[in-house]
Amino acid sequence: MLSHAFILPSSLDMSDPEHYLLQKIDNVIASRKIVSGRMIWSYGSRIDYVRCDLRCICEDVPDANLKITLTSQTSILPMKSSFTISMGGQRIFSLDTNPRRSHSNNKTLGSFSKKHVVNITHWTRYPCTNVVEDVRKLTHRAWFDAFLMKANAEFNGTYRGPRFKPEQWELGL
Repeated sequence: MLSHAFILPSSLDMSDPEHYLLQKIDNVIASRKIVSGRMIWSYGSRIDYVRCDLRCICEDVPDANLKITLTSQTSILPMKSSFTISMGGQRIFSLDTNPRRSHSNNKTLGSFSKKHVVNITHWTRYPCTNVVEDVRKLTHRAWFDAFLMKANAEFNGTYRGPRFKPEQWELGL
């Protein structure tokens, strides 16, 4: 569950905090955001993954505690990448490109729900149970730009994408 680590307006009816949270997330996603910081890639939890964290400020909701995280698998082409906006540590908007494995998301269809298998590039937003598939084949830079556009965000830094680094065997000759 998303942490309620932000200041609540005193005029807000808190009888339904989940409804308030969804409204706040919708407002954050729809509002203009400024993304800043240097695109410095560092190794993630695996040696073939790199990660870049960027600061993100929402002008209309300055207490939103936002961060943009980019990850890429750099040893296989096309590179698997993820572009995520998190609020208080919880993913609220994301784009996953070239996933390596299929996974299931809940997809509401009328009055019943069923699992929807996702194995192509897709977009999600909080609570990240529904996906919107995207069949385009773009470069990392083009996906970054598309992500910023959909997120209503402006990056004021210099783009520096992850470098492709295929695995190489060390030969002791």
